[in-house]
Amino acid sequence: IQRSSINSNGSSETDGVQVF
Repeated sequence: IQRSSINSNGSSETDGVQVF
C-alpha cells in the first residue's frame, strides 16, 4: 500500500519519496 499526499511545494509525495 502506497500512501500519497501533497507537500507544501504542491508536489506529490508517495511512500516518502517526492515526485516532482
